[in-house]
Amino acid sequence: MRTSSASLNSSQNTIIIVSVVLGCLLVYLVYYFTTKRYVLTTNPSPFKNSKFQHFPCDLAVIENKWTHRRYTVELTPNEEERRPDGSYPYRDQVLHINSLKDRVSLYLQKVKSSTLVEVANEMKPDRFIDRTGSVVPRWSETNGSRPSPPMEVPRLFVESIVRPRDVRNGYQLGQLPVYEQTIQTVVRERVVERYKRCVMARCQPGTRPTFVKEYMKNGTVDGSGVTWGEIVPDLTTFTEEVFNEVKKRMGDDVFIYQYGISALKNKP
Repeated sequence: MRTSSASLNSSQNTIIIVSVVLGCLLVYLVYYFTTKRYVLTTNPSPFKNSKFQHFPCDLAVIENKWTHRRYTVELTPNEEERRPDGSYPYRDQVLHINSLKDRVSLYLQKVKSSTLVEVANEMKPDRFIDRTGSVVPRWSETNGSRPSPPMEVPRLFVESIVRPRDVRNGYQLGQLPVYEQTIQTVVRERVVERYKRCVMARCQPGTRPTFVKEYMKNGTVDGSGVTWGEIVPDLTTFTEEVFNEVKKRMGDDVFIYQYGISALKNKP
């Protein structure tokens, strides 16, 4: 009887041990297959010999899926390793991220973005005339007056230093193209809004907003004579307005470090 009881206990212990081992093995396999390896580098072209297009990243934002806490890992040159010519040796750092616990966003090395925005087509005197369904003559054409010459509108050159978020399409420099397209859109929108306010201000003080809109639609009030200086009297304020909106729309897709807008005169 004792032998039978001892044998039963031994079998139970064996089952427990095997269960624990299999459980640990299962946990390890799950962890292994859900963990990805990412490499941060200061090398500007670490994959130049690879047939797969890839852009180097030196910053990662890691967020815990359960607590939503975020922390940043940034790889920067070590000042102690600075060479006499001012350069630094390349550095690499490997990150192991488990997808069940964390999500990671990689960011490319800092790049300079340059965007030229043409806004002259948005500044035509009849910009706000509604021609839907019919041809509406301008007020200047019906009362016999000559239209004003076209406004001298500069081209806007937008420069910035940014770190775009990486995307896995292989051939696109992260979110940089989306960022530059957003700049184009926001600059035009802000210019049109300011231009519209200048045109609306030409109506008699106290005119009801409904009448103001109708005057703009039928051409009674247009942008003839409005100057660029009235639309953008302060380029610095305009720049801040534009980039505040760009940051709002792009969110975490791009980190913006420096930015500026210059007005370029059109060549005669």
